[in-house]
Amino acid sequence: MNTTIIHGSGNTAIFSIGSDDVTIEQMTIKEGFMGIHIENSNSIQIQQTTIIDQYIGIEIQGSSNIQIHENEITGIDVYGIHIIMSSEHDSNSLIISNNLIQNNEQGIFLADGQDHNIYENIITENQVGLSLFMTNGEPSIIENNQIKENNDGIILYSEALKSPIIIQHNTIIQNYNAGISCFVDPSTFLSEEHTALIQYNNIYQNQQQAYMYLTVNGLSDIWNIFNGRRSLFHSNYWATTSTSPYPIPADMSVFIGIIPQLIYQGTLIWGYDTDPAIEPYQ
Repeated sequence: MNTTIIHGSGNTAIFSIGSDDVTIEQMTIKEGFMGIHIENSNSIQIQQTTIIDQYIGIEIQGSSNIQIHENEITGIDVYGIHIIMSSEHDSNSLIISNNLIQNNEQGIFLADGQDHNIYENIITENQVGLSLFMTNGEPSIIENNQIKENNDGIILYSEALKSPIIIQHNTIIQNYNAGISCFVDPSTFLSEEHTALIQYNNIYQNQQQAYMYLTVNGLSDIWNIFNGRRSLFHSNYWATTSTSPYPIPADMSVFIGIIPQLIYQGTLIWGYDTDPAIEPYQ
């Protein structure tokens, strides 16, 4: 139960953490610019806390071993949880678990680091539930989350798709645009390793279950696309009883001058879940 209520004001964070071994728990943090800012810190715990009506809920920069557990983050104008790049060092080994992340512009925006674990959260009624911009090094795992009733469930940008991100055992349903959208760099599919995997998820009842967007700059990019070696999607449940490969539609655009022009809509050779599940995962 939250026992302390703190109202913010001005353009700074209510809590600004720049040291190690800090715990914030059982609080309600309301209003203001930013709830919690963590920078160049290690071993921070935020738990059983409500963060509401902020511009940014929690922002993490250049910090490691951060645990965000059993919180409610709601009514945030931009980022519920924002992991941003640091010029000094990465943010690594983040655990985001068992939170309710609801009614924000962006639920979680992950733009830095490695070895993150995001699991057993309810991510709902956001404009975008989860955005993955980049990560590197050790795999980051997104699993056992309920990602539902957002405008977009998950968006993966091109750098993230070339990183060892594993998205598995999630329920991604009833999102009003797409369950998963992928913005694809053509070189992504030439790599045999260090590429994202989207596997063993329940993905259904979205306006579009999954979609890929590709932008190419010339013939070499088109060659990369049509000679791709692997798919991102494996053994997901799509609410179909067919065991045939499940097609993931794509838009492909080419730059003409400075403006990308759509040249292809359809499914590419590697744009399939080749072994779809015929029963939902429990």
